Amino acid sequence: MPQSDLAVPSSSQLPFNRISEKEGISPTAPLVTHEAPAGTSVVVRLQSPLSSAKMHAGDLFDAVLEEPIAIQEGTLAEPGALLQGRVVAAEAAHGSRTCGYLRLTLVAITINGRWLSLKTSSMFAKGELKRPGQRQPPDGNLIAAGEARTIPDSESGPDVTFSTGRRVVFRLAEPLVVHG
Repeated sequence: MPQSDLAVPSSSQLPFNRISEKEGISPTAPLVTHEAPAGTSVVVRLQSPLSSAKMHAGDLFDAVLEEPIAIQEGTLAEPGALLQGRVVAAEAAHGSRTCGYLRLTLVAITINGRWLSLKTSSMFAKGELKRPGQRQPPDGNLIAAGEARTIPDSESGPDVTFSTGRRVVFRLAEPLVVHG
């Protein structure tokens, strides 16, 4: 190839010869990453009722973050952040002899206006067969993930039912990483 074909006219500048702009993200600067470790509590309030009589595996539900997700550098997610959960398993009660159950998990959260996937522990709840004269156990309006509980929200019988506003605690099964 003749040398004249390789010459660049002096009036044009190559893009990498230009002076860098002060605004924007540097391609060589590391991105800021924040991480909530596995085991971190994620406390939510349900935004719709859930019932073993009506839900099926794969159904989605909405929740709102009740308490901030805190990390060493501050807060990763503020209360009010939207979350989406999924019904892992559900079974309606069959007559008065078998109890219904629900197994729930969280699958996504909004942070800084973006939906991020997340993996949490699952929460299992089972309805309760009532015997004559049996009293309903006290309900502190809190179900913790990983617990097998038999406390429905109402006298729903063998199906488990959670009302809108029910507070549920999950734990991150994998770290939640947020870039930027």
